[in-house]
Amino acid sequence: MKTETPLLAPDLRMLTAVQANDLATATQLIAQGVNVNRRGPTAYTLLMVSAGLGLVQMTEKLLEAGADIFAVDSSLGASVLHKAAQSGVVEVARILLDHGAFINYQSATVGHTPLIDAIWSKKPAMVKYLLERGAATSIRTHYGGTAFDFIGDDILWTAGFTNPEKEAWGKSIREYLEEYRSKEEEAVASQALMQAVASNDLKKVKELIESGVDVNQKSPVVGSGNDGQTPLLVACFNGFTDIVEALIQAGANPRIVDYLLKATPLHKAAYAGHPGPLKALLEQGLVEVDAQGPYNGYTALHDSVWHGHGDCMEVLLEAGVRTDLKGHDGNTPAELAAFLGYTDLAEAIASKAVQVS
Repeated sequence: MKTETPLLAPDLRMLTAVQANDLATATQLIAQGVNVNRRGPTAYTLLMVSAGLGLVQMTEKLLEAGADIFAVDSSLGASVLHKAAQSGVVEVARILLDHGAFINYQSATVGHTPLIDAIWSKKPAMVKYLLERGAATSIRTHYGGTAFDFIGDDILWTAGFTNPEKEAWGKSIREYLEEYRSKEEEAVASQALMQAVASNDLKKVKELIESGVDVNQKSPVVGSGNDGQTPLLVACFNGFTDIVEALIQAGANPRIVDYLLKATPLHKAAYAGHPGPLKALLEQGLVEVDAQGPYNGYTALHDSVWHGHGDCMEVLLEAGVRTDLKGHDGNTPAELAAFLGYTDLAEAIASKAVQVS
């Protein structure tokens, strides 16, 4: 007697549909409420499988259904964008980046970025596209290699102990990387205002402002401590009060945050212990005094007590900042100060506490 093969569980049916690029079945299962973020028998999410196979429409469908673009595989800690980079299908990478995927995310075990994976997988078109979208070339893997090492002449680094520059894919990637590096250098050199600020050259800063320079122009992301910064952010971090005042008068926007930690100018000055820039920002009145950084949830007041900068703390307290906000560690500024042994700072905050319900 012939027995019928039992139907696969919905999750396994969905995995099968994705692997087969069966849009009709995937659409039906999604309509029936299948969990698009549940992993099957592998370490990968459905979105990772789709991206790895270079399936454009399936990737879009999964994202529309709520697939988590920020999930990583449970085996090696690679992201969805890593899988797309390995596939070489540029359109899939575009979709993921447009949905907020982190372009420079490093996998947990080996520390590869999507760019390095694209080079390693010999996908010149993907390399070119990721560079155009701002992929960093200076990031090192956990074992010390950069993007350039993977297409160099040292066989210890290159794919399969080969010489990439003797092959068409390697020559193309080398060309793209060199072109991108030249553009990075040109971008840095073209930022006269940023260079003047970093050098604490107030006279030059004023001259450039008079010439009509964009005071809110951000620096390029090239693998330096000033990546994605405005001149105001850099001046605040370095305590250049006169330059901060000149930039504010010229219309510098104190609500623009930095690239690395999404810190405000107020965070920068408080963290580095510079009361002068704090006062200038507070007098202008446009800065968000209670903004919490997305990385640790700290306010500028948290940042001031973090490293014992009592003078900065006093400036912020006098401005009436909130003292009840908690960081991701659950600490208010007073609790953070007490934990770190700054008892006097904790007591000062308690005496001027501004509780906002």
